[in-house]
Amino acid sequence: MVETGREDARQREQEARKREQDVRDEALWREQEAERREFEAKKESERREEEICRRAEQTEYEIRHSCLVEMENKYLAQQLATAEKEKEKAEMLMSQKLLELEKTENC
Repeated sequence: MVETGREDARQREQEARKREQDVRDEALWREQEAERREFEAKKESERREEEICRRAEQTEYEIRHSCLVEMENKYLAQQLATAEKEKEKAEMLMSQKLLELEKTENC
């Protein structure tokens, strides 16, 4: 009976140690899982930040390109307006010369 009591005590002690080890293992697993989630969250945050920077750079590029296109369009519109005025002047000069030529032929 004493022997059985000692075995029972030894068994309870082993079970207690196993439970303690299980608790430590579980705590370690939870800590590692929390660290993993924290690492993943940090990686995701960095990825999002990089994406935001990339989009900002793309937007800046598009705005600059749009401004350059707009400036070029204004320049071309001015060139066209100047060319049209010169054409009108040339046409008026031609008309005047034709009138003068007609007058000299009629005289």
